[in-house]
Amino acid sequence: MPSPAQRFCRFLHFTPIYDNRYDGALWRSTVEVDVTIVTSTDVQVDRIRAKDYGKGYGTRALRQLIRAADKYRVALFLKAAPTGGYYENNLKDLKRFYRRFGFRSVGGDCLERKPKR
Repeated sequence: MPSPAQRFCRFLHFTPIYDNRYDGALWRSTVEVDVTIVTSTDVQVDRIRAKDYGKGYGTRALRQLIRAADKYRVALFLKAAPTGGYYENNLKDLKRFYRRFGFRSVGGDCLERKPKR
């Protein structure tokens, strides 16, 4: 039986996630998302980066990740690291962005979000 983290990753890999506001345009064509399974219930978000920043694509992608994480009861971990784009040189604002989605600091630039029921 697959673990919650495996089911979460399978969902991300095999399920097309569409944005209804753009007539079903596949957001994955505009957002790069990479995740790694850490434990059976923990997933590390290695990258979430919008190719066209400032248009809300990254925000919508993060919302989809969070919905899936809650559905499969998976904790998300990430390291806040500006890699260009909207938060290019502003780590403080990037961390604030993630906190809006329920991420909490676990030391340094590392953030964690526990699944909600």
